[in-house]
Amino acid sequence: MGDIIDAIGNSWANSNHACDYWGNNSNDTTAIFVVWDDWGGWFDHITPPNFYRGTDNPPSCPTNVQPNGWGCGYVYGFRVPLLVVSEYTKAGYVSGSCTTNCPQKVFPYVHDFGSILAFTENNFGLSPIAKPYYADFNAPDNVPPNVPLSDFFNTSNQRNFANITTPYPASFFEDYYNVNSHYPPTGPDGGDSD
Repeated sequence: MGDIIDAIGNSWANSNHACDYWGNNSNDTTAIFVVWDDWGGWFDHITPPNFYRGTDNPPSCPTNVQPNGWGCGYVYGFRVPLLVVSEYTKAGYVSGSCTTNCPQKVFPYVHDFGSILAFTENNFGLSPIAKPYYADFNAPDNVPPNVPLSDFFNTSNQRNFANITTPYPASFFEDYYNVNSHYPPTGPDGGDSD
């Protein structure tokens, strides 16, 4: 992953100035979103957010929401990491980081997979897929006039690209648990991680 990001960041120098994906010498810039597909079985100290279940017993859905669709029956799981790499993202920035108070559970610092899709739609002038049911429309930070994930980008933070230091080769991770005597994470039911 580090090698791919380095290739994009160094595209101007490595292409004899034929292309520039980082924006060193052009107005075309790239934002790279690296997100994990699963929580990996590790402990998370933040409780997954609540979702609408209705007040009836058994839970019912509002008339404009399909059962088990967005807003009714949707279940958030544990958080997954998200890295945003861009010339307009401040190095080391953490969305909603804790200082004297902890705003990570407060708008606009709550993101989900739909935030990436909504960010893309907003920046390229695209309409939501099929509101109100899809992830883009229901992303917790997709509340106009806020642009989802906008806290990661600030034109006053424009910076040059710096190569990513990758201290371990891919082979380190391929056999990590056996080589380092670590036990692999287990699934939520105590079984394997699949």
